[in-house]
Amino acid sequence: MMVGYVAYLVVAVALIMFLSAAIRILREYERGVVFTLGRFTAVKG
Repeated sequence: MMVGYVAYLVVAVALIMFLSAAIRILREYERGVVFTLGRFTAVKG
């Protein structure tokens, strides 16, 4: 029974981490940050 709760907790933490990373990426694109091959190139807008 306890293993099920731990599994739910791990999934919830992973989901929160994924969503926070996705929100951070959206904010960067709203500012028009340009990346080339994963490196910062310029800011547009």
